[in-house]
Amino acid sequence: MWMKDGQELEMSDRYKMTSDKFVHRLVLPSVRMSDAGEYTAVAGSSMSVGNLRVEGRDVKISEPDSRDITVVEKQRATFEFEVNEDEVEGHWLRNGAEIHFAEEERFNYATIRKLHRLTITETFRSDAGEYTFVAGKNRSTMNLHVRLPEPPQIVRHMESQTVMSGRSVRFSAQVSGLPQPQVTWYKDSQLLSTSYKCKFLHDGDEHTLLLLEVFPEDAATYSCEAKNDYGAATSSAPLIVEVPE
Repeated sequence: MWMKDGQELEMSDRYKMTSDKFVHRLVLPSVRMSDAGEYTAVAGSSMSVGNLRVEGRDVKISEPDSRDITVVEKQRATFEFEVNEDEVEGHWLRNGAEIHFAEEERFNYATIRKLHRLTITETFRSDAGEYTFVAGKNRSTMNLHVRLPEPPQIVRHMESQTVMSGRSVRFSAQVSGLPQPQVTWYKDSQLLSTSYKCKFLHDGDEHTLLLLEVFPEDAATYSCEAKNDYGAATSSAPLIVEVPE
């Protein structure tokens, strides 16, 4: 009988047990990091103990695009690392402690050839922290930030614009909110869409409506509406189009 760390081993694809007269062998065809431990051969009232130490391979782990992930509470969070070999055994740490996926229903670990993915299906603020992927002798770390949702707010409102006929004009508003709000633009309550003379620009939290070649019929009140699952906010301003004498 063979035991590992005090637990009896059963014959499987992972463990091959053979006997040849007085020689008993335990063979591990493909050793994993988790195979490290104390092995005991028991024969009647006699036993023999040996320790297996497994040294990790020099597996190359890709660098992530960013080491920081920010999600809104209850959103999904995904960590991905790619290694340079197929069938690499990896494991994950949270704040230095190994994640036991059988005990964590919200945590899933999947491998697709060289890609290793950790998914938290629904995040809570207590999930924030340092997540480390370990493969062979190497490791790579990312940080998870979990924030409370915020309804949209207009940080900087649109300003009224006066422009000569035939010129272009811009309306801009600075918007905040979590998740990031979706912004739509209106002319006198009529929804605007992108066209050859109407462009929507977006740089960080600043949203801009660009109107090319405005004419007197374009004079109106223009509005932007920022909306997410937790609320909405609106900013409006008039456009005055002057005709040269």
